[in-house]
Amino acid sequence: MLNAGEWLGHYVQEGRRHPQRQRMTFADGTVRGAGSDDLGAFELEGEYVASGEGGRIGWVKTYRGSHSVLYLGSYSPSRIWGRWMIGDSGETFAFEPANRRVP
Repeated sequence: MLNAGEWLGHYVQEGRRHPQRQRMTFADGTVRGAGSDDLGAFELEGEYVASGEGGRIGWVKTYRGSHSVLYLGSYSPSRIWGRWMIGDSGETFAFEPANRRVP
């Protein structure tokens, strides 16, 4: 199960890691949250489906007053990883709870 709270990590764009931090809640298959990265503040909302110790997860990150980004991936209790996309382009992302470090 995923733990609510602060998650730290990054997304990769054009081969460069961009740090990102966000607070997320998980309940009844819904993920919600808000955070910030080097582009600004954003909100997120999506869904997750459990499968054993992990599962699939996806959300839309919307920058306030600007564009949205689709995140699709997998999770374990201590990590979320996958690909972000705007249209047909995108790269990878990874997050861990704030009390852990993303390699």
